[in-house]
Amino acid sequence: GFPWTQLLVISLVRFSEPIAFTSLFPYVYFMVKDFKIAPDEAQVSKYSGYLSSTFALCQVLSSLQWGKFSDKYGRKPALFIGLCGTCASSLILGFSQNFYQALFARSLMGLLNGNVAVLRTVIGEVASERRHQALAFSTMPLLFQFGSVIGPMIGGFFSFPKGSGNNKEVPKWFPK
Repeated sequence: GFPWTQLLVISLVRFSEPIAFTSLFPYVYFMVKDFKIAPDEAQVSKYSGYLSSTFALCQVLSSLQWGKFSDKYGRKPALFIGLCGTCASSLILGFSQNFYQALFARSLMGLLNGNVAVLRTVIGEVASERRHQALAFSTMPLLFQFGSVIGPMIGGFFSFPKGSGNNKEVPKWFPK
C-alpha cells in the first residue's frame, strides 16, 4: 500500500533542487574573478557571496506565490514550470558573459524554483495514510542533504580538468 512510484518521482524533483543550488559553489570564485567586476581578491569573495546567495533569497521570496499557484492551477504544472525554469536559468548561467547576467540567471533560478513548498503538499496528498507519512516526509531532508553533497561534486568535476594546478586550463570539451 505504500506509494513507492509516486514518492520516487517526488524524490527526483526534490533531489534536483539542491544540485542546482550547490553546483555553483566549486567554481563561483573563479567565475566572478573571470568577470573582472571586482578590483581585488576581497571583492571577488564579496561578489561570489552575492551570486551564491541570490538563489536562496529569491526562492524564499517566491515560495508562497508558488504555493498559491499550485492551489489554483495544480501541483503538476507548478512542479513542471519549476523544473523547466531551473533548467533554462542554469543554461543562462552557463552562458553568462558578465556578472549581471549570472546574477540574473541565479535570481531567475530561485524565483522559478518554488518546488519545496509544493512538494510538501504533494507528499501530504500522496501519503494520505498516517502510517506512511513518517517515511514519506523523512525522505525530503535526506534527499536535500544528499543533493547538497552531489551538487558540488558535479560542479567541481566539470569546472577544471584533472591535474590542472594553475586553474588556467579549460576542459578539453570546450571549443577553442
